[in-house]
Amino acid sequence: MEGGTETLPSHIAKLQRLRETCGGLGVAISDVQFAGVIMLSMPTPSWDPVIGTLGGILDPKVVILRLNTEWSRRQGFTSINKDPNIVFQASGKPTMKCENCNRTGHTKAKCWVKGGGLEGQYPEWWRGK
Repeated sequence: MEGGTETLPSHIAKLQRLRETCGGLGVAISDVQFAGVIMLSMPTPSWDPVIGTLGGILDPKVVILRLNTEWSRRQGFTSINKDPNIVFQASGKPTMKCENCNRTGHTKAKCWVKGGGLEGQYPEWWRGK
């Protein structure tokens, strides 16, 4: 699941459907077990700090509430070219975009094309291309 494009609400809904399916087959999943399943299903390392704060919480409703709260908080911290509704994306690194050349991975101060802070100071690997 990590690196996919599944949203937190759809992920939780899928887990709830799987729990219901297990119950229909005669395999009961207790609240304590389900809380554990939810916490273990979250992508690492991006969700590790959140899961760590849940400590001994064994009520799946509380776990889901806390995860939804964090998911909502993270909506304001999306990066360029990322869907704000998707929390299970591979990269946790924010993408920088240069105002000078409009390329990603650096800022204008570090840009070596015309108008950038390092104008004309091309890296060795670039010379001769």
